[in-house]
Amino acid sequence: MELFSLEKRITHYSRSQKILLVGEGDLSFPVCLARTLGSATSLVATSLDSEVTLMMDYSKATSNLNELKARGCSTLLGVNVNTMSQHPFLINQRFDCIVYNFLTPVTSMVPLLLDAAVSKLCSSEVGLGVH
Repeated sequence: MELFSLEKRITHYSRSQKILLVGEGDLSFPVCLARTLGSATSLVATSLDSEVTLMMDYSKATSNLNELKARGCSTLLGVNVNTMSQHPFLINQRFDCIVYNFLTPVTSMVPLLLDAAVSKLCSSEVGLGVH
């Protein structure tokens, strides 16, 4: 058993992975993940909401955005999951893990619909899934 590891890991995620976070609300999950991993440079957080909507709907959105920026996280606002594989920032990106963080009434269909929409962004099928 290795006593010390340079790679910080929590459950499904590690600092060495390039992680796409889809459908963030107030951006609290990427902040928590960045704090736990000690870095946010390998994270890309997306939200369907615009910055104005985030500020109006979530009291902590401003502080979360500021912290993510300070930690090196890329945040993309106003991004629709159905068209995100064509987003100018994302089109040439590939991710080790894609995390869907939004609610939908058709939960049984989520893996099929979203995997088809976002699968182009995954570096391999290993990390693609609903976490």
